[in-house]
Amino acid sequence: MRSAEPASHAINAGEPAYSEEANMPEPIPLAKTDPPPEPGGFVTTPTAQKIVDALELITVLPGPQMAMIAGVPGIGKTEAAKHFKMMNSNVLIFTAAGSGNRKTRDREPAELLASHCHVAYEYQNETSIRRSLREGRQLSGATIIFDEANNLSETGLEWLRITCEEAGANLALIGDMSLAQKLKRLSKLWTRADPKLILGAATAQDLQQIAASYGVRCASALAALSGENPEGTATRQIRSVVKVLQLAAILARQGDITQAHINTALAQLRVK
Repeated sequence: MRSAEPASHAINAGEPAYSEEANMPEPIPLAKTDPPPEPGGFVTTPTAQKIVDALELITVLPGPQMAMIAGVPGIGKTEAAKHFKMMNSNVLIFTAAGSGNRKTRDREPAELLASHCHVAYEYQNETSIRRSLREGRQLSGATIIFDEANNLSETGLEWLRITCEEAGANLALIGDMSLAQKLKRLSKLWTRADPKLILGAATAQDLQQIAASYGVRCASALAALSGENPEGTATRQIRSVVKVLQLAAILARQGDITQAHINTALAQLRVK
């Protein structure tokens, strides 16, 4: 008499075989979060966000657009522009030197753009360079950022405006407070620039966010770092504060940065 097969080995015809892997519950996807900023990396402070927003605006509006961003030195204009370039495509950044004689300064933006687009400019005047850039269409749809634009001559600024309009490129001029005064003398430039962003001193919130990226949250250390006045405006600029934090981090030897470390760094760097 044949014995029955164990039930555990019986497989009914037409039924799929049992698989532990197939019957495992689906994993629950975890929410994605941005990593915290690394010390010394870019921090999206309120002031930096205003700069990035102004640059974003001219890229989403139709047609070639123009923005002016003027502010006191050391508040993070350049770093915000670099961050914007890193996060977006077809963005060009040039830095105006403003050196040499008047003719050299007038030609500076033409030579910078021509060099980038591999246009021979040595024997061309500015009008011919503009025509070559327009016909080459290499700048069409680009966002061109000129940092330290206050160093450009009024002739150079006007050439830049016309060239970007003809080439179909957005233009952002970034510089110190004198940039706004210079553009006001150029009515077409001043009218075309929208948005016009004028930034004063960094806020205490700007510096608190940068300090937090270094792990500094102690109220006394933050007050010593920012030199905050009763109006909530920081008396020190971001550039100086970052240098102080970098030295304080070295003094802390991978430990927490304290008010003592901040005060020592301020003294050694002679930051007032």
